Amino acid sequence: MKKLPFLLFCLLCSGTLFAWDYGLVLNQTPKYTHDGFEYVGTFTPWVSALFGDNIDLYVSGFIKLKYEDDEFSFIPDLGRTEVLYRHSSGMTLGAGRMDYMDPAGMVASGLYDGFSGNFRFGNGLSFRANALYSGLVNKKNAEIVLSPADADDFADDDRFLAPSRALASGILTIPGLFGVHNELSVGLIGQFDLGFDDIWYHSQYLSVNYDFNRVRNLELSLDLSAALAEYSFEDETELEFTAAASLEALYRLPVSRPASVFAGVRWASGDSGPFSPYKPVNVLSQGKVFTPNLSGLTKINLGAGVRVTEKIYTELLANYFLRTDMTTVSDEDIDPDSDSYALGGEIYASLIWAPVSDVSFILGGGAFLPQLGDAFVSDADVQWLVSLAVVLSL
Repeated sequence: MKKLPFLLFCLLCSGTLFAWDYGLVLNQTPKYTHDGFEYVGTFTPWVSALFGDNIDLYVSGFIKLKYEDDEFSFIPDLGRTEVLYRHSSGMTLGAGRMDYMDPAGMVASGLYDGFSGNFRFGNGLSFRANALYSGLVNKKNAEIVLSPADADDFADDDRFLAPSRALASGILTIPGLFGVHNELSVGLIGQFDLGFDDIWYHSQYLSVNYDFNRVRNLELSLDLSAALAEYSFEDETELEFTAAASLEALYRLPVSRPASVFAGVRWASGDSGPFSPYKPVNVLSQGKVFTPNLSGLTKINLGAGVRVTEKIYTELLANYFLRTDMTTVSDEDIDPDSDSYALGGEIYASLIWAPVSDVSFILGGGAFLPQLGDAFVSDADVQWLVSLAVVLSL
């Protein structure tokens, strides 16, 4: 009986084209911050296989070793693992654990379990549908904190898995709209709380992305998200309207070395006027050193990058943060008596060196200066970090 799985595997592979590959990605990142020494090491083994012309299989694991606040933590999880069936008509069906991101990149981003269907039509038009579930992913990898119950579960050391949420998504992509190189993507995402608790949070999102590339060397990207949410707490139900928007521009400089400058602004509603605080399904950190979620926040950024040599790339980034209400953004050093919207600014520089294709070193460092705003207490410390990541692909 023990030989049966192997015989079935051989039978499946016989008479059909079969190819497979495997590897291991190691990412080691020690860093010093204003809070002390931290270390994150990830180990990602993977296997991929092709069965004929139509079926792809990809299996990966994910092991994270973390040292923070004088404690080690060990986080094992299943990485991206899915089976894809590709039909000659342009249809692709998938099942398993898959990466998901909405068109605007402001609703959900991460690994989910479920099913996908991608359908391609004439002129590049495509439609993608997903039915997904979050409750089997490690909570530290999913980072879903939509309600007070989610926050309690995230802080509970005895809880391993993420909150139980179901996502249903449909995304239509239209290339060449108002220009050959332009593209519009529109998505509808429904998020349903399956926690069966007295506290629950359902939300439905409209997610829109439009990439505009009509001007030479200039790329513009406009992202919009609007959500209608239903929040129940202590036998009371509230209907909330939230929204977020982003505009980004990148200009490729006409110089001998590849170089670019970029700028952008991103806004997420807070508890103000007709709006409630915007809540993405997954936590979406918005900074490098100061890392608030995309909720009750405005971020303005400016940066530049240049490829110094074929193996070295460097980038400089500046962010400035404003809050859109007085309560959503939290930090232990925020002054509760301050009515200022200005949180402060950060600057961050990075250098990437890839001496060979399978090895790269990423040196980064920066600081967040609360003194550039008035929302923090006057003696708030500067937040800073320096890190060196080593990525090895075997």
